[in-house]
Amino acid sequence: PLLQYRYRLSDPLFIARQAQNIRKRHEVPRYLSATNLVALLNIALLWRHIQSKSIRSAPMSTPLRSPLMEVEPQWTDYNGHLNMAYYNVLFDRAADHGLSALGIDLDYIKTRKLTIYTAEAHITYVRELHAGQKVYATFQLIDYDTKRLHIFQELFHEDGWLAATSEIMSLHINQSGPKVAPFPDDILAHIAAMAEAHVALPRPRGVSKSIGIIRK
Repeated sequence: PLLQYRYRLSDPLFIARQAQNIRKRHEVPRYLSATNLVALLNIALLWRHIQSKSIRSAPMSTPLRSPLMEVEPQWTDYNGHLNMAYYNVLFDRAADHGLSALGIDLDYIKTRKLTIYTAEAHITYVRELHAGQKVYATFQLIDYDTKRLHIFQELFHEDGWLAATSEIMSLHINQSGPKVAPFPDDILAHIAAMAEAHVALPRPRGVSKSIGIIRK
């Protein structure tokens, strides 16, 4: 679509139709001309294309690292630190970055009606976080099959110290059910490539950790 828009910008009828479609779907200022609207659409498409390529072409020989995220003030609780629930929010946002590297992004969900659900999660809280602090999370693929992903994440303060870990079992879902469904071949190929790269990484200490009181 990007190239199609690029080479048809000189067609007034094409521009008028595209601008009409944009105005139907989005609230845009009336002072923007049809030509400007279509030009902005091209910029948005190009940016999405660049982001997609840069994420999927990133090296996978190390755990993927999310962009920096900030602990928001409303996430703190009566103890004065980040509430336990919002560690999950940070891990979830970081997981979106990792899943995008596999081709499982918002466009995938909308166009193919397939998505990811979490079946099981285990969070270990290592060190407290406070409002305004910046963190990032890693994404390491531990194992997979045709319908599941076993993922391990670590949440780090921007200075490098570990704040929490998260171990997730994810299911691939067909939204028409919803029901568990196999990954498409192209996505499975991305998963296999990441798994091959990550298998050489040290196994995180917290993987498959159980909860229990150790008695002497």
